[in-house]
Amino acid sequence: MGRLIIRILALVLASLVLTGGLFGVSLLAHGERSTLPLENIHSVPFPVQGGVTLIDEHLAHTDVFLTEPVLGKVLTLNIAFRPDTANTLAVGVRQGPFWLSYTPTEFFHRTPTTVSSALQATRVQVPLSGAIQSNDQSVDVMFFTDLAHYPMDVDPAQADHTHWELASFKAEVSSRWPTATELRHYLGRLIRRDRPL
Repeated sequence: MGRLIIRILALVLASLVLTGGLFGVSLLAHGERSTLPLENIHSVPFPVQGGVTLIDEHLAHTDVFLTEPVLGKVLTLNIAFRPDTANTLAVGVRQGPFWLSYTPTEFFHRTPTTVSSALQATRVQVPLSGAIQSNDQSVDVMFFTDLAHYPMDVDPAQADHTHWELASFKAEVSSRWPTATELRHYLGRLIRRDRPL
C-alpha cells in the first residue's frame, strides 16, 4: 500500500513539474508574430492592391505562427480597416478540431453615422489558452463579416455582396496567468492530442 501511495505522489509531482515547465517556456516568449496573407475558406488568397487586402466573402482566414505553447498567452490583433459594405466585423481564434469552432469577438458594428470609406483602427485581445494549435504551432484566425451569416451561410457560390478592406494587420503575443479551467482544458488537449481536422 505504501508503494502505491509513493507512485501516485511521484506521478502527481511529475505532472506538476511538466506543467510548470510548459508554462515557464510559454512565459519567456512574447512580441510580434508572423501571419499568412488573408485567404478564403478554400485557401485562395484575397487580392491585394497597394498593400490593402480586398475581402469580398463572409469568412477570411489566416494563420498566426507561435513559437511556444498557447497556455497563458493572449493574442493581441491590431487591425486597420475600411468597413465598406460590412455591417459587422468580428474575429476569432479556432477553439476545437472542427473547422468552424470559433468564438467571434465583434470589433466593428455599423451605426447611422458610420463613414464606409473611412479608415478605422482597433485592437482586439483574445486569450489563447483555449486555442487549438496546428502541428507547426500556428493558430487559425478567422474574420467574420456580418455575423448573422455565421455559421450557416458559408457558401461563397451564393450571392455575396460583402466588401471590406484590411489596410494593416499585426499579431502580438503576451503572457498572463492561466485560470484553473484553462489549465485543465489545455492539459486535456495535450493528453488527447487534439489537432485541427
